[in-house]
Amino acid sequence: ALPISILVGGTTPTVASQILVHNPNIDWIIQGEAEIPMTEFCSRMDHSQSLEDIPGLMYKRNGQIISNPLPRYTDLDSLPHQEFHHWGDGHLVKGYDGKIMRAGFIEMSRGCMLKCSFCVNITYQGLMKENGHYYRMKSIDNVIREAKAQIKSNDVEMFFFCDDNFLSIPSTRLEEFSARWAAEVDKPYWINTTVESLSTESKIATLKSSGCHGI
Repeated sequence: ALPISILVGGTTPTVASQILVHNPNIDWIIQGEAEIPMTEFCSRMDHSQSLEDIPGLMYKRNGQIISNPLPRYTDLDSLPHQEFHHWGDGHLVKGYDGKIMRAGFIEMSRGCMLKCSFCVNITYQGLMKENGHYYRMKSIDNVIREAKAQIKSNDVEMFFFCDDNFLSIPSTRLEEFSARWAAEVDKPYWINTTVESLSTESKIATLKSSGCHGI
């Protein structure tokens, strides 16, 4: 039997690739946002095609480290809805307010343009400054559709937004999202955001009106 190739990706392989590339248990590293390169990697491997020019890929060849240019940032609206049927139920339930609830995970934006020295985002901004606009938003239509799809397929009772900084959006967009979420989804949700983005009571009131249960 052929050995199984080990590929790693995510935050640590992106910012510490020069360390991980020397790990003897790792065959390939994929750096940056990897939805599209990962699809290409799997397709080529399935067809026994060359993998070596895939964007973001790092590997060793004859003792030499090869590091391909990082892929451009992903257009969030180009991504299909997430599929969770591969995951065990234990990943999809959360204890909340004394109850066990089925949880959904979703994003409305990606990236944060703040330059906090303790956060990985400032490292990403430096590594990928030539790769497009770092902070991107998904259309509200798409967010609502995906939430409904998760409710239908997984009986989701509450959502966690994975955005780095949920409230770095215009007030008009927040108001549109909040009104539509309350009317069309009507499920409690949690967000991540930064302290200064909560500077006005109107934003907090808008979040509360749409079912935001925690920050």
